[in-house]
Amino acid sequence: MRLGAALLLAALAAAASAGEIYHWKDKEGRANYADTPPPGNTPTRTLSGRVTEFPVPPQPENAQGAKSGATSAAEEALELRKRQAQAADKQAQAEKAAADAVERRTNCERARNQLAALESGQRVARFNDKGEREYLDDAQRAQETDIARKAADSWCK
Repeated sequence: MRLGAALLLAALAAAASAGEIYHWKDKEGRANYADTPPPGNTPTRTLSGRVTEFPVPPQPENAQGAKSGATSAAEEALELRKRQAQAADKQAQAEKAAADAVERRTNCERARNQLAALESGQRVARFNDKGEREYLDDAQRAQETDIARKAADSWCK
């Protein structure tokens, strides 16, 4: 901040020796200093303190075109970044959807295999807390069959 103020004062001192210095405020309220008058009918003060108004000098087409070109280039860069971010989001969503589909197919296959094993009529055993094998009776088999059927229905939509 101090360096900027010192540079401004040095520029003003150097320009004062060369000619008049013009001071005006732009649309955003920022103070501007230059050795040439501002464009347009902007109220301006010189370092001597007198207020003057200057006629609007003709604007070359290149200056306007360059300014709008710079703005459009910045806007294009911003739009490019937005499109890249959207493409990355779409790709991430597609990858997640593919992973979810693989998980659904795997779980569906497991649930159908479990249901087929329970409905086959073969003896089905499971291990208890002690690590001993115990066979399912008809009521337990029916209960496990219902659970497996619900799982197959939910995963195999």
